[in-house]
Amino acid sequence: FQSPFRSDVQSVAVPIFENTTFNYGLEMELTEAVVKEIQRITPWRVAPRESADTTLTGTITQAELRKIS
Repeated sequence: FQSPFRSDVQSVAVPIFENTTFNYGLEMELTEAVVKEIQRITPWRVAPRESADTTLTGTITQAELRKIS
C-alpha cells in the first residue's frame, strides 16, 4: 500500500484565501477550515510560507449562503 500523500512534502503554508464575492469574512472561515482538515487528515504540518515545502492558495469566486432553520 502506498500513501496518497506526497513523500517529498512535509509542511504546507496556507495563506488567507482571496475573496471576490460580497460575503466578507468568508475567506477567513474557509482558510481556517482548510487548515483544520490538513491537520486532521494529512501527515503534513502547517507552517509559515518562508519555511514551508509548498503553498496552498485559492480564490473564492462564488458563494451561496443559506440559513439552516
